[in-house]
This record gives sequence, structure tokens and C-alpha cells, in this order.
Amino acid sequence: MRTTIELTDEQRSALLAMAGKRGLRGYSSLVQEALAQYMGLPAPSAPPRRPSPKRKDRLAEFLQDGFSTGRKDGAESHDDYIYRGR
Repeated sequence: MRTTIELTDEQRSALLAMAGKRGLRGYSSLVQEALAQYMGLPAPSAPPRRPSPKRKDRLAEFLQDGFSTGRKDGAESHDDYIYRGR
């Protein structure tokens, strides 16, 4: 079921970071997991997701030449380059 919730910028950033660490593209499953825990319900079962080959290619490219291309914010903005393809 879909619904809309209001998040702070800080909450959204934290959810995106957690999702990225798990190899997820979004954070819906994290919200479902948190709600289930908060409400004392069984955690929803979902198969673990692996990073897409496209993401692996961007990671390899970033690691190979991320700093040699003049990107001064590589460490600071690595999520943008790797996960969002910017």
C-alpha cells in the first residue's frame, strides 16, 4: 500500500544513507522495518538486494579516476557519483 509521509531533510538523508549501505535504491523497506519494530509486529520479509551492475561500474570508475579528474569533492560527494550517477 502506498502512502505519503512527511520527513525532515535529516531523516531523508539518514534513510538514503542506510539504504545505500544495504544496496537498496529507495528506503520504503527501511520505513516498513522501522514501523514493524516500533509497533511490535513481525518484520516484513524481503530478499536482500545487491547493487546493480550499473552501480558497480560507476563505483569502479570513481575509484579508478575519481580524484584524477579534478573532482575536489570526491570524498564528500561520493554517494552522488556512485549511487546517483552524477
